[in-house]
Amino acid sequence: MTDVVIQVGAMYYNLSPDRRKAVEQLADEISERQLSVRIDVLQRVEPRYGLPWAETIAIYLAGVVTSKLIGNVLDDVYAAAKEWATRQFRKSEQKSVPGRARSQIVTIYDAEKNLLIRWEISEHGEREERSATGPGRPSGTNTD
Repeated sequence: MTDVVIQVGAMYYNLSPDRRKAVEQLADEISERQLSVRIDVLQRVEPRYGLPWAETIAIYLAGVVTSKLIGNVLDDVYAAAKEWATRQFRKSEQKSVPGRARSQIVTIYDAEKNLLIRWEISEHGEREERSATGPGRPSGTNTD
């Protein structure tokens, strides 16, 4: 069973070879943490076309079933994804006009597609949002 699924791409643009290679690098970094990883690429649907304002990936913790395990896996996957996205953003800054580097957004979901963490790095800094109902907390439980 696959532990982690990385979803990338969109219905309105084709994934570039460079972006595909970068996502494969992230998959390798996550698999170094003893997790199995699959990449799902969303394909462009004709005649749709657009340019993304940010580079985004969605990560699903697919094979994790217990609250204790999902917390451990979430920590490992989040650390790897955050380091990777930071490197991608820094590369984009070097290639772009100042202030025009594409933001990097990483969103991590559980197997039921519930949001766990959304993290973004941009020219304005870093921003993190966590679900109020995270690993080990039943749905509807407040973290305060």
